Parts: sequence; C-alpha cells; structure tokens
Amino acid sequence: MKTKTEIYSIRFNHLRTATDIFCTTYTLGAAVLIGNTVRTPTKITIEPSGKRITTFFDDDTSHTLALTDDIEIFKRIINGKTNKTTN
Repeated sequence: MKTKTEIYSIRFNHLRTATDIFCTTYTLGAAVLIGNTVRTPTKITIEPSGKRITTFFDDDTSHTLALTDDIEIFKRIINGKTNKTTN
C-alpha cells in the first residue's frame, strides 16, 4: 500500500542578511498576515505539470507561485480515513 502524504507547509521569498535569514512561510492552519488581512492556509497543492504550487486560504483566495529551487516544501504522512497526521 502506498503511503499518502500532504504538503503542510512551504517556505519561500528568502532574504539573507549578514546576521539572519528572513522568509515567508505558509503552514496549514497557521494564520499569516498578508497585507492588512489575516488569512489561514487550508490547502497547498502542486499542479500536475510540476511548474506551480498554489496555497488556498480560508477566505477563498489563493496564492500561486512558480515552483523554483528556492521554495522549500514540507510534507507529512496522512494516516487512514481520519486524516490524522504525523511528523
């Protein structure tokens, strides 16, 4: 049986300074401030072509990015029909 996984977080837009690295992170269920609006990611998917990644938010908006080398993707295993996850 094939193990089912989901993307639960992405990290992108890295900015390196002399003392730190700043980036944007979208994690399922974790609110994020975008402009003046707080949005919560509900789903993250990669297009079948493998060229774009889209994050869907709780206010029916989405953010689509070109899938490039600087995007970090974090996946987790989904266990059974209950959709419980493990890290």
